[in-house]
Amino acid sequence: MNFSSHTFKRWFIPSLLILFSFGSVSAADFKRPSQRDPAGIVSHSVSDTPEHALPTVSSSHGQQIVSSYTGSYALLIGQSQYTKKWSNLESIPRELDQVEEVLIKQGFHVEKYLNLNAEQLRARFRVFINQHGFDEDNRLLFFYSGHGYTRKDKGYIVPTDAPNPDFDEKGFLRKALTMNEILAMARRMEAKHALFLFDSCFSGSVFKAKALPKMSRQISKMAELPVRQFITAGSADESVPAKSVFTPAFVDALRYGLGDLYQDGYVTGEELGLYLKNKVPEHTDQTPQYGKIRDYKLSRGDFVFALGSHHKQDTDRDSVTDDQDHCPHNTPAEIAKGVYKKGRQKGCPIDSDQDRVADYQDRCPYNRAEEIAEGVNSNGCPKDRDRDGVADYRDRCPRNTSKEISQGVDSRGCPLDSDRDSVADYQDACLGTSSGVKVKQNGCPVQHGAPIVSTPPSDAYYVVQLGDTLYKIAKHYGLSVAEIASWNSLQPPYNLSVGQILRVSPLSPVETVSSNSSYRYTDNGDGTVTDNRSGLIWLKNANCFGLQNWKTAKQSAANLAHGQCGLGDGSRAGMWRLPTKDELEAMIDEKYGDWRNNKPALSNAAGTGPWKEGDAFSGVQARYYWSSTPLATVAFRAWVVGFDSNGVSYDGKARTHYVWPLRGR
Repeated sequence: MNFSSHTFKRWFIPSLLILFSFGSVSAADFKRPSQRDPAGIVSHSVSDTPEHALPTVSSSHGQQIVSSYTGSYALLIGQSQYTKKWSNLESIPRELDQVEEVLIKQGFHVEKYLNLNAEQLRARFRVFINQHGFDEDNRLLFFYSGHGYTRKDKGYIVPTDAPNPDFDEKGFLRKALTMNEILAMARRMEAKHALFLFDSCFSGSVFKAKALPKMSRQISKMAELPVRQFITAGSADESVPAKSVFTPAFVDALRYGLGDLYQDGYVTGEELGLYLKNKVPEHTDQTPQYGKIRDYKLSRGDFVFALGSHHKQDTDRDSVTDDQDHCPHNTPAEIAKGVYKKGRQKGCPIDSDQDRVADYQDRCPYNRAEEIAEGVNSNGCPKDRDRDGVADYRDRCPRNTSKEISQGVDSRGCPLDSDRDSVADYQDACLGTSSGVKVKQNGCPVQHGAPIVSTPPSDAYYVVQLGDTLYKIAKHYGLSVAEIASWNSLQPPYNLSVGQILRVSPLSPVETVSSNSSYRYTDNGDGTVTDNRSGLIWLKNANCFGLQNWKTAKQSAANLAHGQCGLGDGSRAGMWRLPTKDELEAMIDEKYGDWRNNKPALSNAAGTGPWKEGDAFSGVQARYYWSSTPLATVAFRAWVVGFDSNGVSYDGKARTHYVWPLRGR
């Protein structure tokens, strides 16, 4: 191929103008037979001078073809800085800038890359084709400028990291991109027009010359047929100068309309081949070549560029010309997710789910019909008017107030009713009522006949009767409402339930030591253990609920009843509660605590030694347990008691600790 790495000439890869086009000349129009070459290209030399005295005409077919493009995209690749004994080609970046400028004016979206290695070069072709090559109405242009090579009548384009084959032929073959790979890409694509130009050191031997007609044919209806056309910058064994002549001639053919030989306002691929054949040899020893792919279905049309007034404006560069664009002033953000290429919304931002919020600003772009039936917000997501986390289209209660959703909502969007008594939790004064029990409007059981009366565990407790209020009870015992509320961890509005046990005197462990038993604790055999000092009844299982936050711990204790956690004592929900800080602290026996060995500070039932599993409690943790006592100075904290000898502390109510409920007798 007469290549030398020391010469300042750019060996030539024919600028391949591969055009996927619906249009142009048919095979029957050629007056001489065409020879087919091994690369799959039917070749014709551009040998005759065109006739210049031609009438000025107008082509409706040209306008129809150019208007039919929905997108025009160009990939420009320039290789000027090589690393493996190839000469550098310093003029390529400037030449590529000229190509970019003229293509932008032709309405192309241009991607330009310089100095790609083998992996990057193949990736650029692959990504570009995957993004744009499978829309039938797209127009694609590929322009490669850099070194090329011919070996055994096969053409190659050269990545920047490919070795010079004069020094490392195997390394070169592993890196270089073959023309067969390019042709495979050309056949694979479905775009209407694809134009491949290669201004490189690449042999033109794939074009075995036969004469072209003296003048190209006027654009006809056949231009709607597919075509793959090739134009190269020179023939076999010709050298291409380091400063290209082919590239500026190509630019001038479009920029100044010099390639419009028929003077109809359009430049076809065939006209371009004729023009370059006559122009390039005036300035260099090159003879451009022209050919078509060896495939009848892909060889009947002609590529078309529009010139001057025939090139329609696309103000917002969304690939839809203004005369067909229903949204001609889109911003870059509005076209980021694409625009419609057909129909009544042509040129307008795509709205995939038709919810009237375009995809570029739609956070829920794939809503189903039922999801938008009740409307969507400005961000494209289904409306949720009451902000309860359940969209209106499936919300059975779409107008909840903030109070109604304060305790949460169910999957239907209605306020939670945990005990299913038809009274929502936010207004239920007796959460945890057993299923099937008839309740009043406040969620508390309806009493039939005489009120429920339970015997209090001691004089320090009172069992709530029907009609009681906290004020009435406090007045009876000569106490303040605040005192009783504090001892029982009650919060306003101080709702009470019948049978609820209230402490009506402060706990004083020393004063309440009982002499009824010599044992500290008595296992009652029903899942409960009695503290013989205080008379309080504790849940035997000290780890029934695991780790819970303060609010959940209180609810778990309040809902505890016979049949849960091993209980067989006949107790009802509402009888159990969290212990106060003082009640928990009174249980601690520090001489038995050993946090290093995970032994809790608790005695056995007899009070004579350290606690052991089942004596009398089970599951006791050498960790912190929640008390019901909130921290008076900080609303979001409550007291905890550590059975690991760490004593009393406090923590945020959102944190998790163990739960150990108690009740009266």
